[in-house]
Amino acid sequence: MSPESPPALLARLFGLDSRSLAAFRVGMGALVTLDALDRLRDLSAHYTDAGALPRALTHAARWRPSLFFWDGSATWAGLLLVLTALAGVAIAVGWRTRAATVLAWVLVVSVQARNLYVLYGVDTVVRISLLWAIFLPLAGHLSVDRRSGRLPAPPRTVLSPTTAIYTLQIVIIYLVTWWLKTGPAWADGTAGWYTLQADVFTRHLGIAMRAWPTVLSYGTHATMVLEVVGPLALFWPRGTWRIRAVVIAVFWAFHISLGLMLHIGWWSWWSVLLWLGLVPGEVWDRLGWRVADGEGPRGWRSWLPQVAPSLAFGLVLWWNLATAFHSLPAVRGHWRHLAVALRLDQNWNMYAPEPLVEDGWPVVELVLADGTRVDALRGGAPRAWAKPDDPEAPYASERWRKYFWSLWLRTSQEARPPYLDWVCRTWNTSHPQEQRALQATLYWMLERSPAPGQPEPEAVPQRLRRQGCDAARHDRHLPAAGDDVDDDGPDAAGGASDPFGPPDPPQD
Repeated sequence: MSPESPPALLARLFGLDSRSLAAFRVGMGALVTLDALDRLRDLSAHYTDAGALPRALTHAARWRPSLFFWDGSATWAGLLLVLTALAGVAIAVGWRTRAATVLAWVLVVSVQARNLYVLYGVDTVVRISLLWAIFLPLAGHLSVDRRSGRLPAPPRTVLSPTTAIYTLQIVIIYLVTWWLKTGPAWADGTAGWYTLQADVFTRHLGIAMRAWPTVLSYGTHATMVLEVVGPLALFWPRGTWRIRAVVIAVFWAFHISLGLMLHIGWWSWWSVLLWLGLVPGEVWDRLGWRVADGEGPRGWRSWLPQVAPSLAFGLVLWWNLATAFHSLPAVRGHWRHLAVALRLDQNWNMYAPEPLVEDGWPVVELVLADGTRVDALRGGAPRAWAKPDDPEAPYASERWRKYFWSLWLRTSQEARPPYLDWVCRTWNTSHPQEQRALQATLYWMLERSPAPGQPEPEAVPQRLRRQGCDAARHDRHLPAAGDDVDDDGPDAAGGASDPFGPPDPPQD
């Protein structure tokens, strides 16, 4: 067997089929649209000055540009989210694909910077996928651009620096998160058990799986093997397309199963989508989707657009290596500011170094003018410490679920006063004078996960913030003297870990 030429080897390892890129584009546009529409449900609360996080309190987003910072009204925020949804539709149908992708990236980066407290780890995947997609030929098939004659027939296999970046970005996600899982729970097989003990992020199927700790132990070890062997198998020297097809199918099954058991935002769908871009052309051929081999751009038109993503990926690689290996110099100063401004910053420490061992649920107590104490999260029912029968009951949406978790974290203490202000205003504008709220208190019912086979300990109320509902307070990020008291003791600060790796503020 003659040795493989370098161009053929590169095409086999880093080339992407134009049909897979088209399928990736359709899915990406659909998910961008669905996410924008989902955010519209919480438009006023999450993205306006009248909501729970006014723009004056978003200094944590320094160096993160956002169109949402221009105006704090619901009209402006709603317009931007509708425009995001329309950009997603344009991407999905392949109309002015590159321009629509640039617009979607700008708008997605903007909405993420507006409220960091509602972000899941998948939001990093969304923005980085859109960025690399700008430099990929996504409209070669199933697109208005192609049908209108604006684009020629693409080559079956597309090879460029960005196709290599796309592949390597997927590899980085899994290898870094595998490398960071250093806790004993991943070594002894109990990580799956503890992951599903966190009610705040566990679906009903995940709760049912607690009855099978042995299965969860096998799943824990299988996850560790998959996250390191799966990405490396993409570079197997022989039979690449068959091995890739198997690896992709396994990762699809893995992420779909996670999505059925856990509340992790759009993570499962975006993971399936990322792997869709790697589907070998031989798979499409066997499914009956055959296309002619066209010709891509040549000369400077082929390499000039690849300079920017290549330089950006160098910064991404530095960022991830510094995250995985602390002996390496971290990205600091102007380089860090540039990475954050372009939203190249990445954090793949999902459930690392260990899964959660503490979780709970929120209680927002309001003291009314008639002396009653009610829970604002349960429609004004009497405040009670009992665990909800349905663990999903306190959360109106996935974004609210992440928001309450963020409020519990000690790094988010500054977000608690404006949230309680918003609760007071919302309650008092919809209730009569005799039922107006005089005081609001945010509690977190702290619940520690038991070891396998041990009984669940009783949850303990942890008071995070108490303040008066004073309508005269105009500067909502400053507490009024005398009526705002944080809990005494270190526990009042809240939790220390986030399983989804929130974005770090830039360091000077």
